[in-house]
Amino acid sequence: MVNERQKMMVLIVLISVLSGIKGVYFAEFVLFCLLILFSKKIKKQSKVLILGLIFIGFSFFTLVLLNQTIFKNLIDSKGWLSAIFSLRTDYTIELLNKITVENFNVLIGVIKLDKVRLELQVVDIFLFLGILGIATYIFFLYSLYNDIIKKTYSIVFFITTICLAGLVGNLFYIPMSSILFLLTLFTLESNITNISNK
Repeated sequence: MVNERQKMMVLIVLISVLSGIKGVYFAEFVLFCLLILFSKKIKKQSKVLILGLIFIGFSFFTLVLLNQTIFKNLIDSKGWLSAIFSLRTDYTIELLNKITVENFNVLIGVIKLDKVRLELQVVDIFLFLGILGIATYIFFLYSLYNDIIKKTYSIVFFITTICLAGLVGNLFYIPMSSILFLLTLFTLESNITNISNK
C-alpha cells in the first residue's frame, strides 16, 4: 500500500516535471539513480537493469527537450553546451576574458566587475569570494555531511543537491535557498522514520 511519503514523492516529481527547468530534470535523474543504488531491497542485477532504463529514459527525454525549436536554434547558432547550460558557458568565457589583476583577487574574489553572477555555482562562489570562499564552503559541506547527515534519504538529497548546484546557481549564496536546504536535511534526518511508518 502506498504511504504518505510515497504520495508526496510522486506529487513532487509531477510538479517538478511541469516546471520545465532542465536542472530539475537532471536532479530527478540523479535522485532516482541514487535511490536505486542505496536501496537494500533491490538486488544488484535488478539495480543494473533499472539504472539502465532510467538512463535511457533520461537520455530520450533530454533529446526530445533539446529538439524543441528554441533549443534547436540555440544549438545551430551556439552549440550543444550553450543550449544545455542556457548560455551560461558563453557568459563565463566572456566574463573570464574581462578579468585582470586590477579587478579580481584570487584569494578574496571580485573587486571591480559590472557583472559577476553567472548562475554556475562553483564559478560564482569563486568570483564572489575567491579561493577562501571555495575553501570555506567545502569545509562547511564536509562538516555538514560528516556531523549531521546519516540516513539514506538525507544522503541522497544532499548528493543530489550538490550535483545540481555544480551546474546551476542561487543555492549556496542566497539565504532563503540555503535555509530551505538545511531545513530539508534536518527534517529528513529527524522525521523520516516516523513518516515512513504512517
